[in-house]
Amino acid sequence: MLDDLDPAARAQARQLVNELERAADALVDEMESVPSSAASAAKRAELFEVRGYIQRLQQRFGLNAAHG
Repeated sequence: MLDDLDPAARAQARQLVNELERAADALVDEMESVPSSAASAAKRAELFEVRGYIQRLQQRFGLNAAHG
């Protein structure tokens, strides 16, 4: 099934995953700089959502995880 994927679509998915991982890293940095605030709960929710997008793209396009 993954062999049937358009190489361009897979490349786009890989680029999107890279961008989403950068966004996740930025959220983690923000959360670490201002712990235990009301904004931190919103950041955690956003981080959870971003990581879900990353995971679904990796599964759908057979991409390897860049972060542990």
